[in-house]
Amino acid sequence: MTVLYSRLLPILLGFTVLLTYCKTQQHIEPEHDDMPRFEYDETSSVNFIKPNVLSDVLDLAKEEGEKLTFVKFYTDWCLPCQVMDETVFVNKTLGEYYNTNFINYKVNAEQLEGPDLRFIFQVDEFPTFIFMDNNGRIILKDKGSQSTTNMMIMAETAIEEYNRIKNQANKNGE
Repeated sequence: MTVLYSRLLPILLGFTVLLTYCKTQQHIEPEHDDMPRFEYDETSSVNFIKPNVLSDVLDLAKEEGEKLTFVKFYTDWCLPCQVMDETVFVNKTLGEYYNTNFINYKVNAEQLEGPDLRFIFQVDEFPTFIFMDNNGRIILKDKGSQSTTNMMIMAETAIEEYNRIKNQANKNGE
């Protein structure tokens, strides 16, 4: 019986290796430069990137001169989220400020990578707003319905806090 197992073992291991590795013969076209990398929500003055992957959004922030990333967590059933979309994020002054200073990303907390991000960033109320550096470190987090003025103050505070952290790191030689 052990002789049979000793002969079958190499065959079974060979099949296991064969069954765990597949290579495609299909040619994958590289991304074209003329195709937009991101789609934006056009219902808002703030240029929110439509659902994507957070790491790609953070990479875009690096490419655009070390911008901070503003992440808005919402759900489809959240009434304060809808009111803010219709009254706050349509404000042109706010939109210009956010579009100049941040990469803006809108995350539905119940779809695609939303549940994972919700867990990672401990989001339990909607809307929740997070300003982060391009490494994904939280600079400022707030939640609940906000006015246009409060959103502007929040943005300015996030930039000031980021600059303070960066200056402190430079002093410490980091």
